Amino acid sequence: MGSVANLWRHPIKGVGREELKSVKLENGRCMPMDRNWAVAHENSKVNFQNPEWASCLNFVRAASNYELMAISSFLNDESGQITLKHPKLNDLTVDPDLDSDKLVNWLIKICNPNRSLPLKVFKANRGITDTSAETISIHSNSTLEDLSKKYEQTFRPKALSRKYMVKW
Repeated sequence: MGSVANLWRHPIKGVGREELKSVKLENGRCMPMDRNWAVAHENSKVNFQNPEWASCLNFVRAASNYELMAISSFLNDESGQITLKHPKLNDLTVDPDLDSDKLVNWLIKICNPNRSLPLKVFKANRGITDTSAETISIHSNSTLEDLSKKYEQTFRPKALSRKYMVKW
């Protein structure tokens, strides 16, 4: 039988992550408050009036903005405020439901200017996971151990910085 060694939540899809000690899961549902928000970019096709699940291609993400991988976050479950930290920016504490412009302006400073820039916070009626089904992503530490051996570097079970990005 396996066990969970590291548990991570991403309150804003693609923008920071936080380690959790425990979480209560519901059958058939996403992890609570995981990918609860996302930041739509200027070419996004999401419908803000009918906030249904949308593909990750509609949001700012690390695939085109590697600096996002250096963001850590802390969600205050009671207040709904998120504190974001990035080594190149001042810390930011926002309520994504109320402070969309503050969050967007903070992100623009580290986003790739040659890609679609952040536009507005999007909140769907469920977690904005990588598939249209409500899922939870499970990754194995053994994969990181294999990568560490192959590249003779220590990879840790959290978001990798650009320094450790590898091409396959």
